[in-house]
Amino acid sequence: MKVVRRTASSARLAKSMKAAGHQRFERGDLLALTYDDPAQEARAIADRIQQLQGVPFQDAPDAPERGLSYADCAVLFRSVRHDAGPLVEELRRRGIPYIIKGLVRLFETPEVQAAVACFRYVAGLIDAEAVKDAWRAADVGCDERLDQGIAVLDEAIAWDESRPWDSITLQGVFLGFLEAIGLREENVPSHGETDGGRRGEPVFCNLGRFSTAIGDYEAIHLTVHPKERFEKFAKWLQYQAPGYYEEFDGDNGYAQPDAVVIATEELVDRHLNLPFANPAAKARLRPAAIASVRRYLREKGATLRQTMFSEQPVEIHPAPGVTVTGRVDLIKRLDTEEVSVVDFKSSERAQAEDVSLAQLHLYALGYRELTGADADLVEVHNLDEEGSSLREEVDTGLLNDLTRRVTEVGRSLRDNDLRRLPRWCATCTSCDFAGICRDGTDTSG
Repeated sequence: MKVVRRTASSARLAKSMKAAGHQRFERGDLLALTYDDPAQEARAIADRIQQLQGVPFQDAPDAPERGLSYADCAVLFRSVRHDAGPLVEELRRRGIPYIIKGLVRLFETPEVQAAVACFRYVAGLIDAEAVKDAWRAADVGCDERLDQGIAVLDEAIAWDESRPWDSITLQGVFLGFLEAIGLREENVPSHGETDGGRRGEPVFCNLGRFSTAIGDYEAIHLTVHPKERFEKFAKWLQYQAPGYYEEFDGDNGYAQPDAVVIATEELVDRHLNLPFANPAAKARLRPAAIASVRRYLREKGATLRQTMFSEQPVEIHPAPGVTVTGRVDLIKRLDTEEVSVVDFKSSERAQAEDVSLAQLHLYALGYRELTGADADLVEVHNLDEEGSSLREEVDTGLLNDLTRRVTEVGRSLRDNDLRRLPRWCATCTSCDFAGICRDGTDTSG
């Protein structure tokens, strides 16, 4: 747009404006409405969703006409966690199938609450009847075989030291329970005529996403003693899991069921986590974050298609008994077919360049374990207006040195060999952990 404004009208090329799409629009298709309360708004949204079912629609100009379905409907919220409750309750009351992108409110769905009850039982927090009640409340068509499922959970409780630690897993117990109770998509009862007999799709989608959460947890805790693993997982599900996943809208890899999609809308509000900032700092940082995102999209938007991984969890296993976990901001493939590992930082919280390079090379090690291939470049993008960026080739020597250093740190932690630094630098005097390193505030050595 800036180019057009700065070009004299006599020098502009003649052009005619044509709609890029093939859909026909009528007055009233786009509405801006205000409601007295969230409950009234939820009823209106549910009404409109039901009215749209079967309305003729073409996916492409030459495609056959079809009727709109629930999967064609989506509702966007600033925050699903805080704002979607009334709509979720209204859809549930009417029997309209829905899925919530992300895993925050996933844990509030009846079928996932029933799945959580299984692990609470294994951990000794509830009895078998409570598990059965949870699955009956979920109404997934398996009431007659719940005793077989309890037997699977009892087998997990009976695990003893005569068997290998890896002979029992959270995922294995969960899948074994579902198989024992005979859960099948086609057997999930419908809730009236509104779900079209397809309630099994969102139920299975939600249980599949819960299985993803199990995998995320177990990937990190697989080497923990089985009984402790089940106990900690049950507590993690109760106290930490929803907050752990925030409001992620990414594709979960499952087929899209015929259900209304409830998702978030604002990138910044979803990801800008400032639990300890005072109101004045929050008021200053939010506009700055929005400006940074817009600037990055303006400068790098054309390369988003080259993204291979974003917010990708990685693990590094440099030595037996040593695991380093982290999350890489971005891994992308360049036009040169090279792979680059990218980290985003702010100059206000900048760390030393050598520390940043070491961190990025650790991520490169993680990429190697993730894919079996080596990254070519590491990059730091500064999100501040005047911040500088950094790009370097992956240093094989530094990779090997980092492996050695991480292994040594792991050994020191295991042996409780935590030596104080022989000399302080200027940063040490303001460090929260200065007292651990040595007494006093002398910086002379």
